[in-house]
Amino acid sequence: MQTRVVVNSGFYWPDPAGWLVILGSGMILAGIILCIGWWERLAVLVASLSMTILIFLVAGNNFYDSVGDMHGGIGKDFCLYACAWVVWKLAPLVPDKPR
Repeated sequence: MQTRVVVNSGFYWPDPAGWLVILGSGMILAGIILCIGWWERLAVLVASLSMTILIFLVAGNNFYDSVGDMHGGIGKDFCLYACAWVVWKLAPLVPDKPR
């Protein structure tokens, strides 16, 4: 079911299932980096870009249902963008050197 959205978008590499694994892995890795406090800005950028790609995949295939559902993922994603902005503003420009 999830790969149908990716197939309909035509935006994937190497295959639809593999693309979902790549996007999900990028978001997981970004989350881990955020949790350990290492390269926060890079992690927020990767997570935000991955989330944006997923938003376009979902909205592009099921626009009215995805935008009209107030409990759906799009509304939650905008909250995550706000959190990402806070991390971006508070994170140091240069990561601390490991001790």
